[in-house]
Amino acid sequence: MSKIRWIAVILVCGCMLMASLGACAPAEEITPTAPEEAATGILVVGNISPLTGPGASWGIYYPRGTQMAADEINERGGLLVNGKRYKIEVIAEDDKYSSEVGAAVARKLIFQDKVRLIMGTPGSAPCLGIQTVTEPAHVLMICDSSTPKRIGPDKPLSFQMHCPAKERGPFMYEYMKENFPGIETCIAYLPDDETGYTDAVVLEKCADAAGFKYLGQEYYTRGTADHYPLLTRVLSAEPDLIDLGAGTPSEQAVILKQLHELGYDGYKSCLITGTLADMLPIAGAEALEGYFYNGEMGTGAMASDGERELLQKYVDMHGLPFGASVALSYDTFHMVCEVMEEIGVILDSEATDEDVDAVADYLEDYHYTGARGELYYCGEETFGIKRFMCEEFTIQQVQSGKSVDVARVRGYFP
Repeated sequence: MSKIRWIAVILVCGCMLMASLGACAPAEEITPTAPEEAATGILVVGNISPLTGPGASWGIYYPRGTQMAADEINERGGLLVNGKRYKIEVIAEDDKYSSEVGAAVARKLIFQDKVRLIMGTPGSAPCLGIQTVTEPAHVLMICDSSTPKRIGPDKPLSFQMHCPAKERGPFMYEYMKENFPGIETCIAYLPDDETGYTDAVVLEKCADAAGFKYLGQEYYTRGTADHYPLLTRVLSAEPDLIDLGAGTPSEQAVILKQLHELGYDGYKSCLITGTLADMLPIAGAEALEGYFYNGEMGTGAMASDGERELLQKYVDMHGLPFGASVALSYDTFHMVCEVMEEIGVILDSEATDEDVDAVADYLEDYHYTGARGELYYCGEETFGIKRFMCEEFTIQQVQSGKSVDVARVRGYFP
């Protein structure tokens, strides 16, 4: 055999040997990475809040917070429960700040859209209306109402989104007592409905605890444009502090404007307000100056890193103004979704009553770290059931047309 033919044989044998060795190589070295499995299930979630009417300046932010959380989960492939991924769809309904409408849209979500989880409303009246539907239908609701009737052993499927306005009142009054010794008397000016009636009870207790003399309350009909006659009667009592309770932001702005026009220059506060940017065009900076209120989250110097990050995400998506209520539904929806992933239960249209109970039972003792910091449920001694959200929040004051964080506290009830 010639030298050239021997070389050819050697080359052929070498190629065959290399091919044989390649076939024995580990599979992971030659198999491409499989793409992440796409979501194959759907989780439909309801969101009920006032999107029109007197509570809209609060209500529009709740579905935005829920949707922001849902978008983040969908972007990572969906909710992963027992090896299956679920895309989240949010249906936002308008309760128009009405008990009857709240109940009606809850029925629509439950019996037509087949939801087993509803992110709820800030309004006391619509919350109570919604609960007449959710509790008997065995649907989990995360609400933001502040009426004392919204949680209790008789409503085991109703949870709070945060430490609500009425429970935050004592912390704000304690702050005013320590920092403003000139306050000795106070009076309340409140809406003539369930919200106002419960506000009156809470504010009297806040005043008593702070050592202020409570001069009573005056009630107005929602939608009133001319508050001058009633405010004149309020001012005749010569209060050091006037508290507007949990009136809607637009109502508060009109009232503060008219108080300013009547010459009132004393202390002003409320249990909760809305977005300052929505109130300034109505009331003006001078009428709002010095106004104290409880903030759902820090937005200034006392804001946490998580709160600042959430604020920036929101502004990038929607621009200003920013309603801190975004953080409430955003954090709490993430919290519920984390629970569903952890225990392997999905509250979709096929969920059973036992599934809903399982999520509620686990959520009761769950600790979650969100944009607002550590969140967990407490209140068993106070409310008879652990459905009250323990969280940090800020006390804020309007200074030169801007909202300023003046204190940060943790709301907790045993």
